[in-house]
Amino acid sequence: LMPESMQAARENLDNLAKENAVRIVLGSDTFGLAEPGLNTIQELRMMVQAGMTPARAIQAATYDAAQHVGISDETGSIQVGKRADLIILEQDPFEDISALFDITMVVKYGVIVTDNRESGTRPNMR
Repeated sequence: LMPESMQAARENLDNLAKENAVRIVLGSDTFGLAEPGLNTIQELRMMVQAGMTPARAIQAATYDAAQHVGISDETGSIQVGKRADLIILEQDPFEDISALFDITMVVKYGVIVTDNRESGTRPNMR
């Protein structure tokens, strides 16, 4: 974001959203424009740059987004009976949101669909 846009985003997060109890969710309508998932990770990073904690930004992309679109009984959090859609990371994204750029494994519906441990390489999503 441009510096003035980032300032406006910070003010919106700090003032308007908190004062008015606005639920912030992350979603994407950029399918096909970038590496799958890359836009989401970049947006998460911008949310943190705008003042959200990494944990809060991740919640906006998972549980809060699922709740917003009415599917939180199926997905959005790790619970028995919900879909097992997960990414496995080497680093803690709550410490540094950029850890999301280094995905070790992708699990969809409980099945491993990408396993970068075997090749020793990670997708270059930066």
